[in-house]
Amino acid sequence: MSGRINHQMITRFGLLTVLVTAGAAVRPVAAQAQVFKYGAKVYKASDLATADQQSLFDIETEEYAKRAALLQQAALNVYLTEEAKKAGKTKAELEATLLAVPEPTDKQATEWFEQNKSRIPPGYTFDKVAGEIKGLLREQGLREKREALLTKLKTDGKLVLLIKEPDAPLVQVDTKDLPVRGSAKAKVTVVEFADYQCPHCKMVAPTLDELVKKHPDKVKLVFMDYPIKGASSELIAQGAYCAGEQGKFWEFHDLAFEKQQDLASSEAATNLAKTLKLDESKFASCLQSPAARARVAKSKAEGDRLGVTGTPAIYIGGRRVKSHDLADFEKVVQKAVAK
Repeated sequence: MSGRINHQMITRFGLLTVLVTAGAAVRPVAAQAQVFKYGAKVYKASDLATADQQSLFDIETEEYAKRAALLQQAALNVYLTEEAKKAGKTKAELEATLLAVPEPTDKQATEWFEQNKSRIPPGYTFDKVAGEIKGLLREQGLREKREALLTKLKTDGKLVLLIKEPDAPLVQVDTKDLPVRGSAKAKVTVVEFADYQCPHCKMVAPTLDELVKKHPDKVKLVFMDYPIKGASSELIAQGAYCAGEQGKFWEFHDLAFEKQQDLASSEAATNLAKTLKLDESKFASCLQSPAARARVAKSKAEGDRLGVTGTPAIYIGGRRVKSHDLADFEKVVQKAVAK
């Protein structure tokens, strides 16, 4: 087998990402925009099924990201050309100075290989791909330098993108009778569709908790089950419902993410219940009950209706939010509160 990593593999490793505007504002898709005519009726974006509205938004967002990347690179080229002229240098000379990246070390390459080993196809030993890993790290460093320079240009008011970011559709999420973390009277509802066995869901959970803690009067969190990892995930979700029947939903929720590595076991839900000292007889009776199954199925169906295809899927004030950064969450919350 060749030691060469192809472009598809590199993209999957997550090092080659599209450059987008940091903290860009989220605006809704033009609900009144006409999208097609069928027979005598003209359909608007708002006439589409919610899942189709979300899919349309995803396509438009991808197109916006490509346009933003191209325009920001064009703006960067303008800046470099102007500054090089002022300094009496060529653009290439100035670029080599401003965007200089240290050569990645063997230690850095080894660390990257170990951290990403699970995503690297079998047969690709470190010796075979060390050179390409260093190339990826070099490209990552260059991208970070470019992003930092672009951020400075925006902060200084020199660079403003004039293209309009597409709208996230405003949706109503059915959260009736679901447990709430935070004040029930909080104005902004954050809804997370997640699977307890999803690694990214575990990573974002502390950020969502911090959001609620920092803004207790503004934000409340609702967790909705969207099991995508099979029967074991469904069983843990049912266990969370049953823990909620004993007033321990959020304790079960937190413990499930803490013990994520153990959740594939058929006894995982029962073991979590024991750790929380729940009434084991009541929990066992509830775990496979029609009520527990129905709760999870209803939550999953709501996600399907909204166009959820993976986890975590987060909605703030009825709008899907792609970023999982606390600062970006807070910006969306502030806009929702201001309305």
